[in-house]
Amino acid sequence: MNYIKILMDLYRLKKNVKLSDSKMRSLQDKKLRRLLMFAWEHSAYYRKAFENAGIMKEELDTLPLSHFPAIDKQTLLEHFDELVTVPDLKQDDLRKFDAEEAADRKPYWGKYHVVHSSGSTERPGYFVYDADAWNQMLLGIIRAAL
Repeated sequence: MNYIKILMDLYRLKKNVKLSDSKMRSLQDKKLRRLLMFAWEHSAYYRKAFENAGIMKEELDTLPLSHFPAIDKQTLLEHFDELVTVPDLKQDDLRKFDAEEAADRKPYWGKYHVVHSSGSTERPGYFVYDADAWNQMLLGIIRAAL
């Protein structure tokens, strides 16, 4: 874990607290639009869901968020392999890894942190983070704690 990078990112996030409401909304919108485009380009599920909702690629930068389809845990579980943006990540393989590895396990494939839900619906949902996403998640926790 790169602690210096985490501290620099935390400093950057703390600076964002001082942004005006309009600048913060603009930054959030920019990040949202980038995420929507990434989903379109890398997730078979989302591209199909967007197209089924009548959304064209050219509209990703302008449509209100309310026009985009939402998913729930059941949908995530049923379509996991289509949702993820790393084609080789498969839900069944993550379940096997989760069942076989100890709690202090090494990252999956040496690069992914795997976290699962409690399984209250009888099947846990899996969340997979690469190093950058893991650090962003940790930053969110640190920022909330501060």
